[in-house]
Amino acid sequence: MPQDLFPEFAPYPRSMLGWDGVDFRVIAVDDAGRIITNAGVIPFNYEAYYTVQTANFGAAAGANTLLAPVIGAGDFVVITSISAYDITSAVTSVSVGLFVGGLLYPNGYMDTPAINEPAIFTGRLALPAGHRVGAQFEGCVAGDTIYLSGTGYHMDIG
Repeated sequence: MPQDLFPEFAPYPRSMLGWDGVDFRVIAVDDAGRIITNAGVIPFNYEAYYTVQTANFGAAAGANTLLAPVIGAGDFVVITSISAYDITSAVTSVSVGLFVGGLLYPNGYMDTPAINEPAIFTGRLALPAGHRVGAQFEGCVAGDTIYLSGTGYHMDIG
């Protein structure tokens, strides 16, 4: 029975298999760890871990914006989490999300957070080159220290 389920010439007994509609096939990867098909390397394979942290150690009173660096040319990043917080004082609100064309499109929001209480986004935000994430703080006290952090992964776009 196992011979009906697995290819006869699997290179390793625990090889990863994929179903093509007719039979199970061994899934192959190249030297960079990208999945290979008959059509070549599949784009959008995981390439590397992405982390970013930026801070303002002397925020202005009122509204402040923190921005992550812009995603570079030829790069594609999937953001899986964003957090932003004020370690000095309680602010009116904190929003985190996608920053495009001078506007923040919030994906996470915290109303009247305590000191060190973050606004958090978890999920997936696809960021092509030229895009970035950011945070908007409302009600800062002059001299506040505010942080923006993000994690995710780079994708190989072929």
